[in-house]
Amino acid sequence: MEKETVVYNGFKFSRYPTSKRECDRKYFKGHIKKNGVWRKALLHRYVYECEVGEIPARHHIHHKDKDPANNSIANLELLAGREHISQHWHETPNKLELTLKSLDKAKEKAKED
Repeated sequence: MEKETVVYNGFKFSRYPTSKRECDRKYFKGHIKKNGVWRKALLHRYVYECEVGEIPARHHIHHKDKDPANNSIANLELLAGREHISQHWHETPNKLELTLKSLDKAKEKAKED
């Protein structure tokens, strides 16, 4: 599988442009060490935290130019989660239908367990 890797502050972040999973195609993911503890991180969120500061609860980091590969601080902005979702909801016209199907599957699986 094709892999793209970038290094930021000495940590490697990768994405897989040919992956079936949208989040793996779009976003660079990696592991960072913070306060002596390793944790998973998304590059755009890590860049924002390093350059601006902590991300408040229920907030997202938005790529202004809609290019998830452009993680320069000038392209990143803090948005309330609800506002961010409302900006992107239209990009997948059947997103509500897909979400409802996923919930139905999860409910069925929960009943089996």
